[in-house]
Amino acid sequence: MTKLSASDKGYVGELFCVFYLNLHNYSAMIVPNRRPYDVAMEHDGKLIKVQVKTSTYKNHENKGYDAGYCYSINRRSRITKNNKVFHYYENYNDFDCDIFAFVQPRLYKIAFFHVKQIDVKYRKILRPEHFEDYPIEKALEYM
Repeated sequence: MTKLSASDKGYVGELFCVFYLNLHNYSAMIVPNRRPYDVAMEHDGKLIKVQVKTSTYKNHENKGYDAGYCYSINRRSRITKNNKVFHYYENYNDFDCDIFAFVQPRLYKIAFFHVKQIDVKYRKILRPEHFEDYPIEKALEYM
């Protein structure tokens, strides 16, 4: 069996997020590519833009990192100049998305953060026991 590519793992995370939200009585769907968010959901008659981040990689304490699952919270963009493609990374802003959904498919868990709750610039590390502390309802309180 072949390993899933990074984009396939991301798609699995998006499917899991939509399944979870619909299971918890929120109307949600995956949006087409080329948007700064992955999932659109409805809450109190408003569109909520959800950026899904999926991680299957766990940092280990013996390598000097906080133990937990690591999520990149910047996005890779590209521009073409003189027939060459250049990739660069940029941070998300309030117009790109409203909520981050950090998915850990092996644990069957999702932690939801409103963009105002994100206190780091490049990556978020979550320990397995912390996923329960960030339900979708808590993130929606910031809306």
